[in-house]
Amino acid sequence: MSTEQEKSTDQLLNEKVFPAIILVLSAVAFLLYFIEDFAGWYYTPSSKYVWMFSEYHPWSFLFLLPLAAAFGFSGFLSFMVLIKPDSKWANKFILLFYLSLGIIVVTLLAGIIYIFTVLDVEWWFGTNFYAGIVGGGFNALFAYLILRSRGEKIQFWKRD
Repeated sequence: MSTEQEKSTDQLLNEKVFPAIILVLSAVAFLLYFIEDFAGWYYTPSSKYVWMFSEYHPWSFLFLLPLAAAFGFSGFLSFMVLIKPDSKWANKFILLFYLSLGIIVVTLLAGIIYIFTVLDVEWWFGTNFYAGIVGGGFNALFAYLILRSRGEKIQFWKRD
């Protein structure tokens, strides 16, 4: 395979395939936050669930709506890059990378808070917990691959 073919394959991956994967992952995760549960617990006589508008844990709205919005923005950004690859949105993948890491952190934080609120009963994590971890992780991975192919550096803090 020639260098020119390798370059065009890499360019196709970075300009079309990776943003398309991020778009699909983000769209699925966004929808899941509105139709599935974040976690649940068994309490006699029936099971209870924590979801976006839970009556059992009203704080869940504070954690889940920003996560859904973050996935919505990630999907929007990827969609804009797919339809206009040379637009101003193409330079926002560093934001998407950090946003995806933020989704993972907030999901883990919400999971830890949830665990402490239901320690005395049988509990489990639901679809949205795993959507936040897996979706955020893959979005971060693909954003990182796009950034790396462009030669952009990712810094978590400034070095003097």
